[in-house]
Amino acid sequence: MTRGPDREELRRRISIVAGMPRSGTTFLYHTLGQHPTIFVPFIKETDYFSVNDDLGPRWYLGLFQEMLPHQVGFDISPSYFIVPTAVDRILEFNRNARVVLAVRDPAEFAASLYCQLRNAAWRMPAFEAFIEHYSGRLGPARVDLELRKNLVPQKLEQYREAFGDNLLFYSFAFFKRNPLVVLQAIESFVGVSHHFTEKTFENVVINAADRKNLKLFGYLMGQLKRRGGLAFVTNASIRRMLRSARTASDRMSKKGYDDSAIGQYPPEYMRIAEEALADQRTAIREVFANAQMQLGSGTPYP
Repeated sequence: MTRGPDREELRRRISIVAGMPRSGTTFLYHTLGQHPTIFVPFIKETDYFSVNDDLGPRWYLGLFQEMLPHQVGFDISPSYFIVPTAVDRILEFNRNARVVLAVRDPAEFAASLYCQLRNAAWRMPAFEAFIEHYSGRLGPARVDLELRKNLVPQKLEQYREAFGDNLLFYSFAFFKRNPLVVLQAIESFVGVSHHFTEKTFENVVINAADRKNLKLFGYLMGQLKRRGGLAFVTNASIRRMLRSARTASDRMSKKGYDDSAIGQYPPEYMRIAEEALADQRTAIREVFANAQMQLGSGTPYP
């Protein structure tokens, strides 16, 4: 476990990928983890600033105990986009934290999230009811989603106001077409050396919405993770083994990001979502009208 003086240094060296859910964060976890000067913990979603903050900074920084002095750490937890208290907790941890955020079309987000949850959960409400209100468990807590209440534009604005130019956000539609460009922008934004080229990254979707998901397996893994249980594993060999198991599980459904099937959901879902979330879709299109990657102030990036 990291000792006293080193903890403050660790705080400054951890960047945050705050979501959105269903916007390529699993791809980022596995891909950024291949960068020689980037470190990702063996647990992809620490959820520290959303539902595991009561475990304390010692627990959280312990996840980064194997990070080398020349590396930047990444906490990739899409729950930070949907849990209301996450922004304040990140600021309390490090007011100068670098934050990365993918922003997806609200209708696609709703359809994709529903498909993922439906594949993983024992029971789900009808899609119409899901858009109105959904209450689901995230680790030890229950999280409420009200997608119709201007969720996506409001959360984006909250992050922009909180982090200013310490926030890099980009259109998920742009990311699907240009993943390498986004990876290179993230490298520059957090100040690491340039590693990713057409030859050094694998262009795959690792966690597609329509992936096959064994409900019992997902339930058991959720029970192991609950209350941060897995994070108390301190043996480096076991951590590597668990990360390899996660990678193998995620890659069962990998596809190319240029696959024409990506983003195709049941037409009825999209019709309902496009109608219910029309104002939000317009607001997000307007945000990206002039630049597909921006800093929190609205400055195009790079």
